[in-house]
Amino acid sequence: GGRFAHRASGASMAVTAAAYRALGGLPVPPAGEDTALCEAAVGAGYSVTTVPDCGTRTSARIEARAHGGCGEALSRRSSDADPLCDRRLPTVERLRHLAERARLQGRTRLPQMAEARALRYSEVREQLAIARRILGWRDEG
Repeated sequence: GGRFAHRASGASMAVTAAAYRALGGLPVPPAGEDTALCEAAVGAGYSVTTVPDCGTRTSARIEARAHGGCGEALSRRSSDADPLCDRRLPTVERLRHLAERARLQGRTRLPQMAEARALRYSEVREQLAIARRILGWRDEG
């Protein structure tokens, strides 16, 4: 079991040496090697677990060290009134579609989600309000 989403952060990941070797070591994309490693592990069938009572803090640096990396994204988001968010954030409708497809296929987990159009922060807030209404949670405004 596990959650439908993993937040891969190199500073808070643990990988067995055997799995690391089997995956061929650390992937070397221009940015996002921690996410690439997590995706490779999931793709290879390794169990990836999110510890439920533990969080991570991302560096607040806004100086970019890698094109497409965290610093560049934080810099862009800090200077935009309605910034683009992570492309992996699906809409509620997309989640419902994936859940229905998984249910019809007798699966207990959602399939891997392809990246989609990045939502703006205002759109993410709208999607959260929709999700809260569906779940019967009080909207926090």
